[in-house]
Amino acid sequence: MIVDQVAVTDFWTDAGTCTTTPQQLKTDSFPLRKGIVLRANSGNSQAICVGNSDAKNTGYILAPGERTPLLQVDNLNKLFVVASADSQGYSWFAC
Repeated sequence: MIVDQVAVTDFWTDAGTCTTTPQQLKTDSFPLRKGIVLRANSGNSQAICVGNSDAKNTGYILAPGERTPLLQVDNLNKLFVVASADSQGYSWFAC
């Protein structure tokens, strides 16, 4: 498999907590060149889901400590996180 190689000059990281209501990672436009990797905090008591605005029903499920593969999205405002219990933490790396 051939993957396009793009020189990345900038990258961003952030962390937060999610609730049982889906919330956008960024509400404003936040363009990306490659994508994002999101990790559920290992100290979480419940799973979190990442996906579109219906992430609660159709999202990628992350158990505590698990991470996504590289999610190739062009803007962070397209991703939502939701938890099966309040105050579940996550962190992400994007480029």
